[in-house]
Amino acid sequence: MTPIQIRKLFRASALAFGLPLVSAATIAHAAEPALATAPEATVSFTQLDANQDGYIDTSEATALPKLVEVFSKADTNADGKLSSKEFAAVAEQLK
Repeated sequence: MTPIQIRKLFRASALAFGLPLVSAATIAHAAEPALATAPEATVSFTQLDANQDGYIDTSEATALPKLVEVFSKADTNADGKLSSKEFAAVAEQLK
């Protein structure tokens, strides 16, 4: 069997038994810093990084108004985008 055939068989088996399919992105998402906007809601770096380029730019930051307010301060290297490290630092500040 090829790797693709194995993957398809695994997915079909998991779905048949009602098991959730967890991707690497889901696992990575769980380990990311989250920004609390309300006690019951959090936004992660991955959720804000809409184009999945590994950075949050100003247009992506508009999804979280509090982040827009501190974007310039959080962008410590002044490249116009936030890395995951820069986001983690601002996430702690906004809790």
